[in-house]
Amino acid sequence: MSSKINAAKKGYAQEQYVVDQINNNKKFRTSILKHINPNLSAEYIAKRTNNKHKADVEIYQKLLGITIKSFNENFSFNQLERLWAKDLKTKFSIPLGICTEIEENIKHKIKNPKNELISDKLEQKLKKWFKHNIVTFIKKLFTRNEITTTHLLLCNTTKNKLTLVDLQNLYDYSKKFVIEKTKQGNLKIGPFISLQKKGGDGNNKKYKKSDLRHPGNQIQFKLNCQLMLQYIKGVIIEE
Repeated sequence: MSSKINAAKKGYAQEQYVVDQINNNKKFRTSILKHINPNLSAEYIAKRTNNKHKADVEIYQKLLGITIKSFNENFSFNQLERLWAKDLKTKFSIPLGICTEIEENIKHKIKNPKNELISDKLEQKLKKWFKHNIVTFIKKLFTRNEITTTHLLLCNTTKNKLTLVDLQNLYDYSKKFVIEKTKQGNLKIGPFISLQKKGGDGNNKKYKKSDLRHPGNQIQFKLNCQLMLQYIKGVIIEE
């Protein structure tokens, strides 16, 4: 089984676990909902969403969304978004010129993986853009502007611990984010989010890895879940 399929199955299992706990475990339900909305009646139900939504779990009676990210202490990175460079403009309103430069740099990385995704010149352009758009960007990245998605549940599978984060705390802290290029030529967005070329997907049958259309030539935003909890306050959910 490929690591991609295995990761997807683990993600599905974690989402279903949270749904089952909310619906059937009174202690868990009380613990998590008192931090999201303590005024819900006992008539609500939780269910998994489809891929069109950023939230992984929605709670019905009054619609509430929770996005879920699992990690372990040996590997705490989780993908927030994967897309083509040209789609940064549509999804995040990043200027077309910046999108084009990133795409050109991907072409260079295809030829030589040691080439940088983010040049010094591009770093300065991104710093300037993020200075005026960071909060809006983070909201889109974590919720796709779904106003009912208000919380992030981080699942530490090593310690079997669930931590609930109010996304408003993240938005407030993002105003302090420093945007900088890493030594590897990727982009660091604050202390725990990064932008990089995706890579992988070597078994794709439709396109060769040297083809810009190969899915491994997309870009991705990644979240260091463990590091995030060092900066953003969360609450432990009792099981």
